[in-house]
Amino acid sequence: MKQRNYFIITIWITVLIFFITACGGEEIKEKATIEVTMPWEDPWFLPEEIAPFVKPLEFGWEIRWPNHQWEIEAVSELHDLLIIDKNEMKAYGFDMNDGDLTQISLDHIQQFHNEQKHEIVKLIAASEGILILSQNINKEYYLTHHSGKSFESREIVVDSKKEIPELLMNEQRNRFVIIYHSEELISYNVNRRKKTQMEIKDADNLAEKVHISPDGGYILVEAQDYESGSAIFSIHGADSGRELVSNIPGSNPSWGMDDRIILFRLSETQQIGVFFREKRQINLIGKPHDEKEILEGPYIAADGNHALYISKKDGENTELHILHLNQQVERTLKLQQWGRKNRLNSDIYFHGEKFLLIRSDRDDHVELFVQDAVSGSTARKTLAEENPIFFILDDQIYYLSDQEGSIKMMRTNLITTQKITGLPSEKFKISHFAKGDGILLHHSSSGEKSRIVWLIR
Repeated sequence: MKQRNYFIITIWITVLIFFITACGGEEIKEKATIEVTMPWEDPWFLPEEIAPFVKPLEFGWEIRWPNHQWEIEAVSELHDLLIIDKNEMKAYGFDMNDGDLTQISLDHIQQFHNEQKHEIVKLIAASEGILILSQNINKEYYLTHHSGKSFESREIVVDSKKEIPELLMNEQRNRFVIIYHSEELISYNVNRRKKTQMEIKDADNLAEKVHISPDGGYILVEAQDYESGSAIFSIHGADSGRELVSNIPGSNPSWGMDDRIILFRLSETQQIGVFFREKRQINLIGKPHDEKEILEGPYIAADGNHALYISKKDGENTELHILHLNQQVERTLKLQQWGRKNRLNSDIYFHGEKFLLIRSDRDDHVELFVQDAVSGSTARKTLAEENPIFFILDDQIYYLSDQEGSIKMMRTNLITTQKITGLPSEKFKISHFAKGDGILLHHSSSGEKSRIVWLIR
């Protein structure tokens, strides 16, 4: 019993000594309270989305992603779109049919370039795989093609170049042309993983003079005959690198819908010519324009059967010429509102069986003139001042219009016109527009936190 009392007394004495020592006559100051914002009180504390967000719409898909690191490519072997974050080395494939996002591993790509001590400068989606432009610690540039299911296969296309290369590609992205110093040219076949060093004679500013054929099999090069001073062009095999046809007299050449024909101007008479590659034959099908100057063209029309070009005579209106390639019938329209900013390749859409659309400045607004090819009926639509965009998909004309203080996307078939959607901000600009597949991309200005893409099916 005594031991128990002794134990209790000892504990109390210990507690008392501790209390006296702790107080010690010192003033205890209460620290100021730290304000901590809880996640549910401030949305910026919430974790950002690490993957793009997809939302189905009546007219297609809306894709959002959280920051400006993401880039989008409209061509991929297995997916309709490839969405890549270069800094984080993340990628997603998008299937336009069902709206599925599939994460794609870039581990093999990242591991290879880390081992090489390379900084990745640019990622480019190809018809098969991804091309990586990188730079080593000596500031030398490399171009590497990564392919295979996990990008484990590699082909070094270019190495140890002090100057950043100029890259050209066709729409299918199965053929790349790499140019250095406007002298050195390499043709690269993506599907066969084959590169060809090419020698191009008597051609300056190659990046502006080289035209890859739509299917990627041939390369057209503009040049000048130094003896006569006349414009000429030549055709080279993209894989062989050999010059197949040389000294074709003509300027402003452009490919047709495929690799079979080339449109051009004959400088002496300003006629439009067609070069048939397989037959190696030239037909002059346009009228001579002795008094008129051809301003633009020729370009192939959307239907593939017509050539379009623009001409002007002093003191007269600019004219649009629509020339049927087979029937050699030419139709001419006066363009009363055609201005200096207008361009044939972007401001005129012609399909012989559907529509003729002409975008031009009219008084204080931008106007879209629409003519139905079957009924002949016409309409005029006012376009958005900042984004005067239009395109055709499934016999429907889509365009952007300023209405009620904001930008609206409209749809018309000349019988019915309806509002499809409104854009959330006037700061949204067009980043990419592909008429062929009906893809319309919008991205926000640099001050915004996210990007938005609309895919029109």
